[in-house]
Formats: sequence, C-alpha cells, structure tokens
Amino acid sequence: MFFFQFPWLPEALLGAAEGALTVRAMSRETVRPDAFSESDLRQYAAALCRPGVLTAAINYYRVALRHIGRTAQSIRPIAAPTLLIWGMKDRYLSPRLTEGLNAWVPNLRVVRLDASHWVQNDAPEEVNRCLLKFLASS
Repeated sequence: MFFFQFPWLPEALLGAAEGALTVRAMSRETVRPDAFSESDLRQYAAALCRPGVLTAAINYYRVALRHIGRTAQSIRPIAAPTLLIWGMKDRYLSPRLTEGLNAWVPNLRVVRLDASHWVQNDAPEEVNRCLLKFLASS
C-alpha cells in the first residue's frame, strides 16, 4: 500500500510491457494453477493498458491511507447487510484485517475460503454459492 502512494511510479511499473508484472502475479499467486486461463490473462493485460485503468485501481489504495487516524466517532457504521468473502491465502491482505469489523458493520457475514487474493478465480463455485445464499437471505 505504501508503494501505491507514489504518483505515476506504480502505474509505470505495473503497466510496463502490457501489464506483464501484474498478469504474472495473477497467474502465479493463486491457489489453483488453472484459476486464470490464457484468454483471461490476455484480457486482463489488454484492460490494464487502457488509459486510466491502473490509476483507478491504485487510487483505492491511495485513498485508504488517508483515513488512518480518523477517530471512531467520525466513522459511520454500515447498516446494510454485508458479505465479505476473504481468501485466507491472500499474499497481500492479512486475514487479521477481518477482525473487529462487526463494530463498524453490525450486519456483517464473513466467509473465509482457501483462496488467494483472487478469491473469485480460486474458488468460483464457493463464491457463487455464498453470493446466492446471501442474496436469497437479504
């Protein structure tokens, strides 16, 4: 997340050679070796090369650090029923980040799966099952 705070540098590195570094990470850091097909990876690479795509994705991480230190009183709880599907083998995001969320999201359901950062690609059947169950109960 700290690397993403630099202007233009993350976009330059992650977008270099048609997003090769990003696509390589996607293909090598999954739980399932077939989580991404060659066609999937080509489409991701093409999408990464579109103007503004990487910046939009990276801006999510840039803005997240701007809220560090906010007081609890300034954060409004999320009242809507919320489903969080978490990959327990995520190389980038620790499962500890799911702890204590009920204080801010009282109607939260957390599902932890044996998956990587790309949980929907590692465990598509389980993700779909969780989503359908959640949507049917909401």
